[in-house]
Amino acid sequence: MIERPVLESRFDYGSVERVLVDRKWRYGPEGLALPAITRILNATKTEESKQALEDWKARVGEEEAERISKESTGIGDAMHANLENWLLDTGKDQEGAYLAKLLTKLMQLEINKHCDEVWGVEVPVYLPGMYGGILDMSGVWRGKRSVIDFKNSRKPKRKEWIEDYRCQCGAYGIAHNALFNSGIEQAVVLVACWETGTVQEFVFSGDEYRECESLWVSKLDEYYSTNPLPSS
Repeated sequence: MIERPVLESRFDYGSVERVLVDRKWRYGPEGLALPAITRILNATKTEESKQALEDWKARVGEEEAERISKESTGIGDAMHANLENWLLDTGKDQEGAYLAKLLTKLMQLEINKHCDEVWGVEVPVYLPGMYGGILDMSGVWRGKRSVIDFKNSRKPKRKEWIEDYRCQCGAYGIAHNALFNSGIEQAVVLVACWETGTVQEFVFSGDEYRECESLWVSKLDEYYSTNPLPSS
């Protein structure tokens, strides 16, 4: 059994109001239906990114592209569920087939090595009137207050390829600090790689973390330049 990092209840995550009404997540005492972070990122993709996706679908074919996407999503969902159950010590059996369980173990070893304490897992966060989402993990990573995101990939990523991940972490950090005055100062992206059987650790602190926040604010500005603000 891989040892878990210490679980510390430093913030009242249970106080975050989030309810599903008519297939829309509503947040806060105002009960506004806020767009998800992922929705905003998808809506603000560059034309270059959209074309790259279409080119890939053309290369592999629509059916194969759909199969690959479903497979990746299934493995990612199982890995996330396994990590949540492990971190919260629920005692539940691991989900998924061999690869999902292997990636889970690789991530557990990485978390055990560098995570000093865990504050929350699958944490609901939102910025009032703007957006909402679910943060994979919050806590202290290599001595710094951090938002931590779990990803999986067939092949290793390069830093310049993960701008969306950085934006996502910036969104989580801004919302977490706004709700809890938490002093988040770092973003961590862990990518479990299928082909290499390794975990890539991307850490953004100092100016790099502030750039994550700035990138997200730019995406938010772009999104709301063509979409109305949420209302009841």
